Amino acid sequence: MFSLALSIYMGYSGSLTVDASADRDVSEPTLQRIWEEISDRGAYNKNKHNLKSAIPSKKLPQGRTVYVAITYTDETEIQTVVENVKFEPDGTTGSYSETPVPDHTNTSSRPIGIRRGPQDVKGGRLHVGVA
Repeated sequence: MFSLALSIYMGYSGSLTVDASADRDVSEPTLQRIWEEISDRGAYNKNKHNLKSAIPSKKLPQGRTVYVAITYTDETEIQTVVENVKFEPDGTTGSYSETPVPDHTNTSSRPIGIRRGPQDVKGGRLHVGVA
């Protein structure tokens, strides 16, 4: 009887492990890969880069929708979107309305510098969501 209960438990717990790893959060490594692609001397140069063309699809998780937003908070404490792009699993891109990223995604973010001119760097944030 004990061995029957143990085998049922092991089968059940094994199926939980497989399901949990199949839907793991890949937003943090995706965030790091994106930052490596778009950083220019430690900052995002908004005059030099375009997120759609700066991030190659091979750097994104396959079969997932990836949301990328760059924001900063202005002097009046209002969050302003510098740029936002949605990368679809089929390789198409577009913008999206929820900022910094939609609620249904696994998200990661980090502080970044946003270069607006040769000596003008403003603090901002890179947001990445993976659905």
